[in-house]
Amino acid sequence: MSKTKIEFTRENQDYVLEFTADSLKKMEKRGVNFNTIQEDVVNAPTELFSGLFIEHHDEVPEDLRVEIFHEFAEVEDGETLEAVMIDMLGEAIEELRQHKGNVKWRVRK
Repeated sequence: MSKTKIEFTRENQDYVLEFTADSLKKMEKRGVNFNTIQEDVVNAPTELFSGLFIEHHDEVPEDLRVEIFHEFAEVEDGETLEAVMIDMLGEAIEELRQHKGNVKWRVRK
């Protein structure tokens, strides 16, 4: 499965933003509650956008992440950033649910 990424250049710095299983785990450790994120209409968009930096650009300060978030325009096809981030979140959650090992196991009762 090909994962969705957001790519852009700002002030001569290239960025690749994505969610991964690892970045979602880090977001939870930093206090993001994915169970209630859709209810938090004020903070959720910036929390998700900030989380997109974790995989490749975690050194970017939080205030700069928020500044970049507010500079984003809608993409050419009219899709909103929030909708794209929700789709990306779903992809990463699916990645978390996939088992990658080859260990055979069984249940006995």
